[in-house]
Amino acid sequence: MRTFPSGRLRRMLLVGSCVLLSCVPKAPEITVVSLPAPPRDLAEIKASGELRILTRNNPQTYFLFRGRELGFEYELAEEFATRLGVNVRAVVPPEWTDLIPWLLEGKGDLIASAMTVTPGRAAEIAFTVPYQRIPEVLVGRRGEPIPGSIDDLAGRTMHVREGSSYEATLLRLKLKKRMEFSVEIMPPHMETSDIVAMLRAGEIDLTVADQNIGWFERTYSNDIVLGPALTEPRPIAWGVRPDCLSLLRAANEYLTSMKKTTFFNYLVKKYYLVPKNIVRHRNSLEVTKEKGVISRYDRYIKGSAERHDFDWLLLAALIYQESRFDPDRESWAGAIGLAQLLPITARELDVVDPWDPAQNIEGGVRYLRRMCDQFESTTEENRIPLALASYCAGLGHVLDAQSLATESELDPSIWEGNVEQTLLLLSRPEYYRKARHGYARGDEAVSYANDIVRRWHAYTTLVGGEDPG
Repeated sequence: MRTFPSGRLRRMLLVGSCVLLSCVPKAPEITVVSLPAPPRDLAEIKASGELRILTRNNPQTYFLFRGRELGFEYELAEEFATRLGVNVRAVVPPEWTDLIPWLLEGKGDLIASAMTVTPGRAAEIAFTVPYQRIPEVLVGRRGEPIPGSIDDLAGRTMHVREGSSYEATLLRLKLKKRMEFSVEIMPPHMETSDIVAMLRAGEIDLTVADQNIGWFERTYSNDIVLGPALTEPRPIAWGVRPDCLSLLRAANEYLTSMKKTTFFNYLVKKYYLVPKNIVRHRNSLEVTKEKGVISRYDRYIKGSAERHDFDWLLLAALIYQESRFDPDRESWAGAIGLAQLLPITARELDVVDPWDPAQNIEGGVRYLRRMCDQFESTTEENRIPLALASYCAGLGHVLDAQSLATESELDPSIWEGNVEQTLLLLSRPEYYRKARHGYARGDEAVSYANDIVRRWHAYTTLVGGEDPG
């Protein structure tokens, strides 16, 4: 295994715990891979360091904007995770109807997806206290006749998603009122916003939406008109497994207190009521879904990824972590640009102008490839976080952590639960005094590597492609 000269390592370590890149605060996470299914109550969630929320990708709930994960439900759950002292990871099932099965199978800890509480759903899972009460309303297109009351539905056709509370509402009305209207069922993978887009395009007659989603759509487009309410205000809540009582209590306490805060009111305004936010959220989702765009620098990232055999979404996750895609960013240590290159390192990597976005990215990717090459004997699943930790803390510290793993009868070629754990020990005197490269801020390196890998999963899920696992 190749190592760098000790003098070079010392120069790199003088600027702090990151070699080329300055570590930044923890980022949210996501994955769609199959996960083990044992019950995870509050204690297990805290021990794991992450809360897995089951959600959907739409402009109200969860989406990407300039490389950042956002959404009303996501931010609400992110704050809950912060109060628990863990990270949040968004898990997006293929279809709406998968949310409850995935929860019961243990693929997520909590459903945070603006889910209406219905008797059928409450028979399967436990719901928290509601954090909103929203009626379901008819949604039509401006210029077309829209019913003034429920009694005017006769002869009309409503399109709603399969398995939605809207479907149940319409079928119940049809039986109760004995009215002759049609209900056309849309595929379960479609979002309400997708169906409203069909309405705007004149492809369908009417649909049904929660009133706040109707506000969102009406603010985004003047073509949308809201009709009468079809239900009384109905509870919107999070869902947990029935056997996760500690998590349910914690979520109830959080949501009960949260509804009274300015933060909660800010989220409602941000995602449902402010026109410029509505347009921004919608446009961001459409660009991400249709064009696979994360940043304005994607073409440079993709070029470097191809030259150095990386998934470009991994590199995008790394660059977001470093600079939030700000090419003018400069750290306290003098690291500059999108990939936060130190001037001395830029020269060593033959980067002529480190302020140039293309050159800066190329230099950072070239260095990451060097780090990856140090761990050729491991699988990619382990090689990537080992290389990222080396990128942050220095290769020497990761090699020390591998040696400590061997001494502790752990596997030095495996990251999770092995080198990940021994790297944390290198901030303690009884360990770093015996290590060849001394003290390491292992917690920063571990968080750095894990955060980038998780963001890589998020980008893969939301932009498309093969999930990295």
